[in-house]
Amino acid sequence: MPRRFTRAVRIAEIIGAVAAVVVLAILFVPRLSSGGNAATPGIEQPDLNVAVVPAVDSAGFFVALHEGLFTAHGLHVTFVPAVSSATVINAQALAKPRNRVDISCGNYVSYIQAQENYDVGKRPSSASDPMVAANLDVFAEGSVMKPGAQGLYVLPGSHVRTLADLEGKTIGVNAPGNILYLLAASALADHGLRVSGAHFAYYPLPAMAAMLKAGKITAAVLPEPFASQAELSIGVTQLADLDQGATDAFPVQGCAVTRQWAARHPQTLGRSAPRSSRVSRPRTRAGPPFSRPWSRSRRRSA
Repeated sequence: MPRRFTRAVRIAEIIGAVAAVVVLAILFVPRLSSGGNAATPGIEQPDLNVAVVPAVDSAGFFVALHEGLFTAHGLHVTFVPAVSSATVINAQALAKPRNRVDISCGNYVSYIQAQENYDVGKRPSSASDPMVAANLDVFAEGSVMKPGAQGLYVLPGSHVRTLADLEGKTIGVNAPGNILYLLAASALADHGLRVSGAHFAYYPLPAMAAMLKAGKITAAVLPEPFASQAELSIGVTQLADLDQGATDAFPVQGCAVTRQWAARHPQTLGRSAPRSSRVSRPRTRAGPPFSRPWSRSRRRSA
């Protein structure tokens, strides 16, 4: 029986979404004036391009967007669909008008990789450069994984019945070396399997079911709602829930700006927000350690 998307959005997840909206509303927008109207004067940049991966982890952003919370506070937010944060970080760093991304919400793994590359002197040559590098401020937590949020899926009737059967097979993920790759690799390693024994291919999440059906990949790493969509359209079955082992309750997503952008737009970013609302800055050995967002909250995927 097809799994309903609502099975992934239970009471705990709704609470997580509401909490995410509160954080986003505090951090993205200036505070209200004493009269109750949005304090629009002083906003350095009211028109924002926000690149977000359209998965269940981004529920807080979409609730804020579609409920008009940004508009109510004097901001015009344009949603830019992102395959992964890895595909938009360089656009943030380069800040070119044609591909402008002011804020991104995506996986922490790519943000950490980008900061590490920046700290050793690497810089992207273009927005599409596969090497990501940026000086980032991860200012808001997005989600922490829970059962059913991210999984490894195969076609119905597949000869792949266990993770061991993926030896020599191709797994689809949405971007190289990002959170979905890490989750799949961790699951293989936790079961004593060689990560190098499987091949990885890269496709946007909306295309993953079609790639499975066409035989381009044997298994796909899918977050919600893409897993439920694939189950309804082609009947995929779950090979493994990735909320297990070393990645149990793993922090998945946050929202980031470059530090250069943050310095130029303190009111837009809402730097008057309480320090306790701020999350992490991806430092490497040169500075304070990466402040683990899961130490601030056990909020699960929403």
